[in-house]
Amino acid sequence: MYVENGKYLRLDTTDLYEVNVGGRIHSGLVRATAGGDNIQVANGTIVKIGLPIADVSLEVKEMIPASDGDAIEELGIVMKPEIVYDESSAKYKQFGHFRNEAGKPVPVIPFHVGDIITLSQDFFPAGDIATLAVDDVYKIKAAGVPGEADQLEKGNAAVGGVEFHVIGIKNSHVAVYVNKDGKRFPAPYKLIELAVVAK
Repeated sequence: MYVENGKYLRLDTTDLYEVNVGGRIHSGLVRATAGGDNIQVANGTIVKIGLPIADVSLEVKEMIPASDGDAIEELGIVMKPEIVYDESSAKYKQFGHFRNEAGKPVPVIPFHVGDIITLSQDFFPAGDIATLAVDDVYKIKAAGVPGEADQLEKGNAAVGGVEFHVIGIKNSHVAVYVNKDGKRFPAPYKLIELAVVAK
């Protein structure tokens, strides 16, 4: 999905255990903090899975953006099919502009040791891309803007936390979507494969 701040956020969850074998997916409301305001989030947001929200539904759990040191058993990734109902409407904006709206439950896929996720380069700090290499290690950091995928930074995780080890880097195809200004997007970008590792 192409987002308003100029980032192209794409992820592939094909190699997650729960996608292939377990089939366990949580439904959650993402909040800025525990008990705080609901926030809109991009697919690919890593969240800490909390308890059911009694005044909403026992099937819907509270989720907050993850932090370094959170255990793998507590974490999952937001992944919802992207459906644009009306490309011209103010609510849904143009093709490719997608958000999981605040206050609407989203699917969250739990992580397991050995999972592999693939993220586009805009999930990573821009300054890292030119020198990104296999065996680089990333950890979760507090996002500057919760829900906007600004969650990874190079370095080792705190004890008991989760690391993301780069195991592959490839150049993606160049999509030929056309935005509202008549320009093609996105520009060429890299896809980074990450192994999920418990520290």
